[in-house]
Amino acid sequence: MKRGLKITAIVIFVLLVLFGAGGYVALRIFGDAYGTNCQRSSNWTIGNYKIQEYKCLGWAGPSYYTYNLSRHNEEIGEGGHKIDSCTIGFIQASDIYLKFNICNNTVVELRPQKIPLVLAMIDSVLIHRTENNHLRKLEQSEMEEFVTKWNQAPVFDFRDNEKPFYPSSSYFVFVYSDGNVRKFETGNFMIKDSYNWSYNFLEKDEKVGYEKFDKMWNN
Repeated sequence: MKRGLKITAIVIFVLLVLFGAGGYVALRIFGDAYGTNCQRSSNWTIGNYKIQEYKCLGWAGPSYYTYNLSRHNEEIGEGGHKIDSCTIGFIQASDIYLKFNICNNTVVELRPQKIPLVLAMIDSVLIHRTENNHLRKLEQSEMEEFVTKWNQAPVFDFRDNEKPFYPSSSYFVFVYSDGNVRKFETGNFMIKDSYNWSYNFLEKDEKVGYEKFDKMWNN
């Protein structure tokens, strides 16, 4: 009886070892198969800058490209995006956007051109809610709040893509002044101007941001 139990224990132990080894191998295979593999592809040198392109393949879907930026052999940026066949953009800092043209070897540095609002010069402000495609005119107190928040808002980042906010912009704001109109669009706590710079307009919290704009709309 004791001998039978001993043999059974040995068999179970051996099976556990084999299962453990097999499980480890399986996990390694799974990890390798479902990881992301990136290889160096093209690169471009423009002045003191070098752009390195990587071709990556994840565990699913087609291959894609990422871009890193270095200057004097020191990496200063990653996550660049290709705008078209000639143009690659990098946000080097929250207030510096570098746009490289790899076809003619030029680079343009863009910085925010924030224009303050002057309340006394504003005729009216309309807010457009994209969810239901309705317009609403802001009251005087709401205009004052909007002007104050815009003038105090610090820069957040640069967004020159067609859809700057995911999944879409929540509100468009139109400021009318002396026959001219300035257009802004919002996404959670951010607001973007016509120069494609976004600003931290409200508390840096998505839920709070939505609630603030919704409150302005519902007043």
